[in-house]
Amino acid sequence: MSTETISRIYVGTYAKYNSGNLAGDWLDLDDYDSADEFYKAALELHTDESDPELMFQDWEGIPREYISESSLSPEFFARREIIEKSYLDEEVFNAAAELDIPADQVEDAYVGSYSSDEDFAYELAEGCGYLAQMPKAIRYYFDANAFARDLMINDYQEQDGHYFRRDW
Repeated sequence: MSTETISRIYVGTYAKYNSGNLAGDWLDLDDYDSADEFYKAALELHTDESDPELMFQDWEGIPREYISESSLSPEFFARREIIEKSYLDEEVFNAAAELDIPADQVEDAYVGSYSSDEDFAYELAEGCGYLAQMPKAIRYYFDANAFARDLMINDYQEQDGHYFRRDW
């Protein structure tokens, strides 16, 4: 069910860059099962240098915590495997990454997608039966905004419309 983002890196070298040469190529990470395979292919691009120092000049579809100008974390491949096995879309994992939720905890932490904190709070109150337990005359005075504020302070967090428990 998960949707895939194209993850790729433009690989050059520092020596070429320092001499004004941006020669390199895009490598699609879906073509590699591990960081070792990726690095082997990246080094093969630059066999014209005796000891190429790889430089990642641009990238797409890779969360910031997994890449820098000179390295790609092996954890990126572990994350990709978790996403492939998950019922959740990659978009949810990207939102979780922004909140520093480890990929292997996303399914446990994820609550759902909502258009606002108030909608989330109202759905939670309704789903837990809180509203049904209130007398009808009082139910209309339920303050979803105040409830949402309290929920978001201690128990939940949101990124890009995706809601996660803090106690993962």
